[in-house]
Amino acid sequence: FNDSAKVQKFPESAKDINGYSAEDFQKVNDAVNNQSNSQEQKQSFFRVRTMNQVIKDARQEADPEPLWLTMWYEGEVACLFADSGNGKSLYAVQMADSIAQKKKILYFDFELSDKQCQRRYAEIWEEHRFSENLLRVDINPESLCSDEAIDIMTEIEQTTLAQGVEVIVIDNITWIESALESTEKVGPLMKRFLKWKKAHGWSILLIAHTPKGLSGVPLTRSSLAGSHQFYDLLDTCFAIGDSVRGNENRYVKEVKSRDGQLTYGADNVIVTEIVKENSFTYHKTIEYSTEELEIGSRQSRKNNPKGDDSIRETFSSIIKNGSMRHTDLVEAYTMNVKKPNGEKYGRRSVIDAIKYAYETGILTKDNEGKYSVSAKVQN
Repeated sequence: FNDSAKVQKFPESAKDINGYSAEDFQKVNDAVNNQSNSQEQKQSFFRVRTMNQVIKDARQEADPEPLWLTMWYEGEVACLFADSGNGKSLYAVQMADSIAQKKKILYFDFELSDKQCQRRYAEIWEEHRFSENLLRVDINPESLCSDEAIDIMTEIEQTTLAQGVEVIVIDNITWIESALESTEKVGPLMKRFLKWKKAHGWSILLIAHTPKGLSGVPLTRSSLAGSHQFYDLLDTCFAIGDSVRGNENRYVKEVKSRDGQLTYGADNVIVTEIVKENSFTYHKTIEYSTEELEIGSRQSRKNNPKGDDSIRETFSSIIKNGSMRHTDLVEAYTMNVKKPNGEKYGRRSVIDAIKYAYETGILTKDNEGKYSVSAKVQN
């Protein structure tokens, strides 16, 4: 018996009633009532409340707990960005390891292979023991052999729901959407993250890049690769920049906070050093400084020569008492100088280091374009 069909054929005259039984009439009435009840029960997309009621309702909710310092709180969509080679993945794993002491967390890693992970967090004789709450998610190689189209965002959502996790890290966002400068594509992507935040109560950290060629300038919203809509829809945003102290020194700066209070803004950045201790490669906090000092000119570095001494020692070990052409120096640096995790420096980082050393007088250049280490000047 088709209820909707009976509703449409309901008789208008008494003579048509003969073809319907009392049971038929009851089914028609039930169908009409169910349709009416369904419309009443449909949830409105919006909620309308007075501001007083909003505040009263909010008092019943628990205050969000900080996940990482004051930079990322529960229920926020946050972003960590940095240039290649500045250790943003190291910092993200460091954060995830800390959060995992209290909460289960999924780390979607689209960057490193298993072997690269091993080199960062293990030695021949020992390995760093992570919390069992930290789950690393990577792409199943077998799924890449299929011709079936994959919606990566749907896969992320389903995997997170299946694991019953409320905190996720995505490293990095460009793997999901490479055209971050396109407002057309970024808008729907960010709205989906915001939907997850509201619908599931998730806390989400997105790892992103900076445009090329920003070394030595303050980190701002313009330093984040992508359209302004990407930045605007974030709750919080922080970044890692190069410090002129030395090859392994960085600084961490808050760029955006939802409440507008920046604890680690330009006047109070966190200075770190990338080290490997007990098989764990991470950003070790050294002190707090100003961004101007960490990226500053030669004049602003006069009272802070420690980093320059480290750079001088590095170049002295390569050039010794001789001189080298730029191309030879770049090659020698990339071949002989390594990070604490054993990886080589990228060509771009080496060129930047040479440029800084030359601009600050650590290196000099003769008429043939060969670099040599200058005599150390005592201040």
